[in-house]
Amino acid sequence: MYILDRLSSQSNDNLHLSETRLLETASLKTGETNNNRPQGAKIMDIPTQLSLEQQFKLEVLRDQVKSLSREQAQEYLLEVLRQNMVKDNLFKHLLKRGA
Repeated sequence: MYILDRLSSQSNDNLHLSETRLLETASLKTGETNNNRPQGAKIMDIPTQLSLEQQFKLEVLRDQVKSLSREQAQEYLLEVLRQNMVKDNLFKHLLKRGA
């Protein structure tokens, strides 16, 4: 379970960095600067916490993953990473089209 926790932490760090880059790119493309934002607004005002429903789903998945063999867990991890890459590509594509 340590590996999954570590991967989850790394994934959260990478997601945080991806969100920051996406927001900065979107801000640059729209010409938004810190001076254009309302007082107290920050680029990181986007919620990065999981909803209660997402937390519950994560706990259910955590219980299910415990029963996987090592090979199944590796396959599952690779599929999740692949889907995350597809999602990143989709965001990049949408940002390019929106500009």
